[in-house]
Amino acid sequence: MDTDTAQVDPYEYTTKVFEKSGAELVIGSVTSLVIDESGSCGGVVLKSGEILKADNTVVATGAWLAQLEDWGIQGLKFPITGIKSTSAVFEAPE
Repeated sequence: MDTDTAQVDPYEYTTKVFEKSGAELVIGSVTSLVIDESGSCGGVVLKSGEILKADNTVVATGAWLAQLEDWGIQGLKFPITGIKSTSAVFEAPE
């Protein structure tokens, strides 16, 4: 047995975390992030033009996370690679 990896059921894990968080779920097409003067994310802009402000923002893109770099936000880089599946591989900082 490989002791360096683990496997969880993504649906079960995210459902339990969400239920305990007290967060509000909003499903929509996001076109960009709202970035404040300090460079922090303060929400998202939906395809409809609606701006959703938030103290915390979760962008759940799965294997397409690296495509967010195309949004042109300075300094936005993700040390992640993935394939279209339920797995993602993170590079650990050295």
